[in-house]
Amino acid sequence: VYSAIYNQIEGTLNSDDIDVFHSFSLYLTMHSETGNVRLITGSPTASGTSYSIQSTASGNDVPATINASTYANTYLSSKDSLDGSFVELRSGQRINDFLTYQNNQGALISADVTLTYTYDGISYQFPYRSHQNDVYGTSMSVNSNVGFNVETTAYSKATVHAEDRNDRLYYCYIKVEGVNLTYNVVNDDVFIGDYGPLGINPLDSELTRLNVPTIADYDVSNILDDTEDYDYIKCTVRLLQKVTDSGVVKYSNPLVLSTYWKDAWIKDVSSAVRTPAANDNPTAESYVFIIPKVDVQQGNLGERFLIPINYTVLTGSEFEDEGLIYSNYQIKLTVNLCKEGGTDDLSKSIAEDYIIYTNARVYPDYIN
Repeated sequence: VYSAIYNQIEGTLNSDDIDVFHSFSLYLTMHSETGNVRLITGSPTASGTSYSIQSTASGNDVPATINASTYANTYLSSKDSLDGSFVELRSGQRINDFLTYQNNQGALISADVTLTYTYDGISYQFPYRSHQNDVYGTSMSVNSNVGFNVETTAYSKATVHAEDRNDRLYYCYIKVEGVNLTYNVVNDDVFIGDYGPLGINPLDSELTRLNVPTIADYDVSNILDDTEDYDYIKCTVRLLQKVTDSGVVKYSNPLVLSTYWKDAWIKDVSSAVRTPAANDNPTAESYVFIIPKVDVQQGNLGERFLIPINYTVLTGSEFEDEGLIYSNYQIKLTVNLCKEGGTDDLSKSIAEDYIIYTNARVYPDYIN
């Protein structure tokens, strides 16, 4: 950067009466359907700051590197506000010696800053993008400035401008509507982070029943304002078998659960076991759990819930005596918020996910 403006200031660099200063000016430009606006807004906070300058020459008498962990974050508007036209990053120290050492005509200057926005501040600074192909968002650019007054260096005419590499990067926000549900099998009773494929083989120790632990991760943070009057979570589980219809593989027609499972239950945060209302119905094609939110809540905000659902699955002789088919089976889970007794479902809170398990006789000695 310095070599590009050296000719403008070389006559004054060696003078003891003239100080030369450097600063970076960081700009954010918002590009939206209403036009382009260069402005820092949304009241961000600045942190993670660093500024350093060192001569590109070598030798024992090279000027010591300037490392400033704190520096002025200057905005065009009031210094009491974090809104303004740009952020200035500077050390406040003269750089003459770095630029002229042994006629080196160069210095390496770098700075870092992190701007942090609140949830509401994001929508002010970063335009909303409703479609992936929209060219909306906020781009970043910087000026590298050299001047003779530490307070006015940002306005110097001795400046070089640079933008994001790779043409231009746009930073935007996308609204996430509704709730989020992920449903997984738990391996070795590890509830988070260790999921894998599930296979049930009755040849393993002549199994006739197998406990299948699962975990549902339910997030309602995007509709939190609408959930205040809904203190319960309703979980509905169904079982479907893999079938091929006219060459198309699908899972359809809910099965009678008591034929395939011995039982199902949820263990809440107090280790209390909760069974579904229809667990004793021999012809039920769905099990419904209704549990207080506080019994499966993570933290105190009422945004995220971890729901451990366990099944005892029949296999081996008990499975075969019923004339059932070894196959792939899908457990479909539907979760929503409701009021006491399972009434008045909150429609915007409904979410579905599923897992698939394989119940099959496998002879590993014949697999090479």
